[in-house]
Amino acid sequence: MDALNPRFPEDKVESEKDALELLCNAENVLKVAQDIVEYGLNPLDLIGVIRDGEPTEDLNHQNYIVVEGNRRICALKLLNDPEIAPSDQRKAYRQLSEKWKENKINKISCCILNNRDASKVWLERLHGDSNGGIGRKKWDAEQKERFTGGSRNAIALAVFDYAEKKMKVLTEEQRKKTLTTAQRFLSNSNVRDAIGIDGTSAGDVHINRKREDFEARLLQFVKDLISGEKVHSRANKNDYEDYAIFLNKNVSISDERIDPVSLFKNTTVKKVKGRPNKPTPSKPSGISNIPHSEEIYKLLEEFGNQKLKSFYYGISKIKLNDNFTPILTVS
Repeated sequence: MDALNPRFPEDKVESEKDALELLCNAENVLKVAQDIVEYGLNPLDLIGVIRDGEPTEDLNHQNYIVVEGNRRICALKLLNDPEIAPSDQRKAYRQLSEKWKENKINKISCCILNNRDASKVWLERLHGDSNGGIGRKKWDAEQKERFTGGSRNAIALAVFDYAEKKMKVLTEEQRKKTLTTAQRFLSNSNVRDAIGIDGTSAGDVHINRKREDFEARLLQFVKDLISGEKVHSRANKNDYEDYAIFLNKNVSISDERIDPVSLFKNTTVKKVKGRPNKPTPSKPSGISNIPHSEEIYKLLEEFGNQKLKSFYYGISKIKLNDNFTPILTVS
């Protein structure tokens, strides 16, 4: 390993034992070792070395100094010989070493650089800043979410794409600042329901309101997200549910539900084959839902019981003109 590694404080490494202890105690080498045992070495990330001493004709008898990949080399050494690990970590490395025996690494691919000066430019590309795009540029929060592709994240990203590209009500800079907050609010089923985002469709994001109704609620959500007053990063579950009630009360729409349709493709969810469609009875005329009473809601707030508030909200959002829903009351 490299005694001149920038990870080491000056004049703190006089031996390989010093280097091992510093890396183990300050650079999370145990995590690296666990990852190697499970997945192996990253084939996209080579170890970089320079020759130690005069070049020899036989590369197998040449000594090398590791200038890139010291944590990985340290982890490999400790997996190969757990007894050289710091005493407080020795047990963990012994256990990992036992697992590692099945897929033990005997050869490592390395990139041999001419000398230390020649290595500096490439190390700067890896460990320095991006230098205006020259070096390795880390993914921002949104790019990470696109890569991981979680369902909650997929909904927020799709909604943001729609608000920016279709509705033109969100800028790239605004979405970067508010993505995490939007994900939290849109992970709440009541908020999704209020906006009109269908939570049952797998894969593509679907909406279950008429598009103009969906856009009216989405526009309000984006405005509140940008202002940071009602939709903010400090919100908790109670705030999410209160915001859903706010949308239902303050953004006037037809409240008509439709079969889930793709947010961008404008296609409906396919029917399951082999399951005959049931005849749809005529909808009764009259009110579309049980009216929400602000007076009752404020009285429930005084009790300080969020479950009662949520229960009342659930009753108020039942759509009488969509389906017949039994209401059970427990006294």
